[in-house]
Amino acid sequence: MTWMTYGAEQQAAGKFTGKVEMIRGWYNKKMTLPIPEAASFMNITIPQFEETLSLIKAHPEMDDADIASRINWWMYK
Repeated sequence: MTWMTYGAEQQAAGKFTGKVEMIRGWYNKKMTLPIPEAASFMNITIPQFEETLSLIKAHPEMDDADIASRINWWMYK
């Protein structure tokens, strides 16, 4: 793996960790914004949102980076 590839992977990991952080915030604040609208606002698909939310609910002890690493983000594109 080249440093460029490694850097790109780390940047993507940070991006997805941020998505998990936003979804966790939405969940913890009991947001009334419907999932389709929240997913659109976060620029992710509804299945990505729902999978992330189910992991957050099932594993509240996991941090955002761990949850982000368990989701195949490209599967939904």
